[in-house]
Amino acid sequence: MTRTPDPRAEDVSTNAYCSQLMKQRYSHEAQGLILLLPRTGLMVVPFAQNQHSWDAVVVEGSETYPRGGHHIAVGNAEIETALELPLIPHETVNTPEEAEALPDGESILTPGSCIYGKNDRWDEPGVTYWLRTNHTPIRTDMLSRDMHFPARVLGTAKAGSRV
Repeated sequence: MTRTPDPRAEDVSTNAYCSQLMKQRYSHEAQGLILLLPRTGLMVVPFAQNQHSWDAVVVEGSETYPRGGHHIAVGNAEIETALELPLIPHETVNTPEEAEALPDGESILTPGSCIYGKNDRWDEPGVTYWLRTNHTPIRTDMLSRDMHFPARVLGTAKAGSRV
């Protein structure tokens, strides 16, 4: 997934562009963070600090700077104004049985980028249905045919309602 560079950065020096942005961190705090550089749209991880820049590896790039280990130098001004993209731990379910154990109202995101919401009170008492926008509800026993696993739990159920 490539990101679009900020059009405001055209015909402006890097320092002039970065001076318009809010500072997110001091440059010495950047090592190991996943950063989105708004000026170029590159996603990088800085790994070695130099006097006025960082050596960084591109983790999501463009045709000019492809991902997969491409190294670039990123100035301190860009590092200080880049947006951090944190890795968010998430729960997954690997089988229809694990999905069935989730609380009512929970949603899951499948590898096909489809979101299904669990509804224990759809039609038949004691039978769980999974709802997807503009699709016919499906029962848990039909999940393996229509849904792929593992699926990411999105945390849409009320807190503390886990079974």
